[in-house]
Amino acid sequence: GDEGSAIWIAMRALGVCYKYFDGRGEATLIAEKVLKFFGVSDPRLLIDKVYTIAARDLGELGRIAMLVDEAAEQGDSAARRILEEGGRELACMARAVYEKIGREEERFLIGGVGSVFSSRTLRESFLQNLRDLRNVVLIDPLTGYLPIRGLAAILAEAHHLPRGFIDEVTENVSELQRG
Repeated sequence: GDEGSAIWIAMRALGVCYKYFDGRGEATLIAEKVLKFFGVSDPRLLIDKVYTIAARDLGELGRIAMLVDEAAEQGDSAARRILEEGGRELACMARAVYEKIGREEERFLIGGVGSVFSSRTLRESFLQNLRDLRNVVLIDPLTGYLPIRGLAAILAEAHHLPRGFIDEVTENVSELQRG
């Protein structure tokens, strides 16, 4: 699933905004930030902007997740709820993998990778929802890197590889992406 991702957070935030704009939802700082992000002052123009960007580059909508984090840090309860739920959802995914592997007698490393983990609120929710697992070592989530970097870090930790291994794997993947 995609629950907890930047795009998922953005879509939840847009839903909160739409409800606020049409009188079905609570006031939220997200609304003001979203209007500014799309460069509109009239909420009626928002839906067209969202669909235009989504058709061109769905990943661009993921940038709204940063606005949600800003709003949460400014005390917005709707933003905080979205991020806490995102952390819970990501923890549920990690827990499902843990339970499928089913090796409670072995040390099990869990950590997150990706820009959403830059959010203190989401990161704390993620980690809190995994604290009860046995033999689990929670690794601080990695942000600002290719997702492969997280896998390389886990491999390096598990097999006592030198730190340079992580950079080498990341660089090799980057070169492959460049063509």
